[in-house]
Amino acid sequence: MALTTDVTPRIHLEPSQVLNDDNRVKRLVTTLSEGIFYGIDEKKASEILQECLKICGGSNETLSQVLQDKFFRGHTPFYWAITNKNPQSHDPPLLKELILYGGALTKATQEDIMEAFRLEFDSVLYEAVKPNLTAVDTLNTCSPSFLQGDEFRPVVTASSHTGGITTLCFDIPRFFDRLLVDGKLSFQFYALESTFCLKAVIDSREELGGRPKWEFDLEDQPPSGNQLMPFMVALSIHSEVGDQYSHDYRNYECLNGYLRVLSPPLNMKIYGSDLAEFYRNPYTANDRGALSGKLTLTR
Repeated sequence: MALTTDVTPRIHLEPSQVLNDDNRVKRLVTTLSEGIFYGIDEKKASEILQECLKICGGSNETLSQVLQDKFFRGHTPFYWAITNKNPQSHDPPLLKELILYGGALTKATQEDIMEAFRLEFDSVLYEAVKPNLTAVDTLNTCSPSFLQGDEFRPVVTASSHTGGITTLCFDIPRFFDRLLVDGKLSFQFYALESTFCLKAVIDSREELGGRPKWEFDLEDQPPSGNQLMPFMVALSIHSEVGDQYSHDYRNYECLNGYLRVLSPPLNMKIYGSDLAEFYRNPYTANDRGALSGKLTLTR
């Protein structure tokens, strides 16, 4: 849709007048779709919201309330901007403009945004939006660390989800440094309609001897009142030179035809001293000392 460049005279429109006007709603959906489904830059995102402002009669207050209505196929534009972001980017231009024009977000809008993150989790984008989520429970995406700065924060993003399967990519800078200095590290994320916490810990059992080893623990943290679900997880860790470690785990066992969910956390022991020990290895010997890989969770 070609965006207009003429200045529309300001007329007073209530949010209900805009939302009950089929022509205006269609213009809003068409205009916003360009920013949701196409690749745009910040300049284009600004033009799109300026056009939305004109459709709302030039009133910022009216636009703010309209943007927080679920007129866009049962969701707000915020939801669509998050769930359709470029997977290679943590900074969707349209979402920044929506937050700017949206003003103080209602609890219902914040819940719609959280629903989007449960579907398409991105820890970097989540942290950027989090200051606006004051009326809902939020995650601690990363445990505190002696190493300060965004460049040291783990990054977790959902790369795909189909039915009861979710694949997440993770990248943990200065992996060995953080474990040795902090003793452990953890981060939370959404997957399979639940909250998970992945922890990297040092296995300090005395009988191990030699170099210390590390391992992952994965804990399902369902909403209050919900039962723990059985799931499988495929862990894949890769290096920049093509090395790959993979192993499958599950949090349940089958006894006499019955499935029993094991008490959390699920221990994900790392097999192979070349990766498990604190030793220079192909997986972390990169310029950021980062450990990178994927988690595929299946319900």
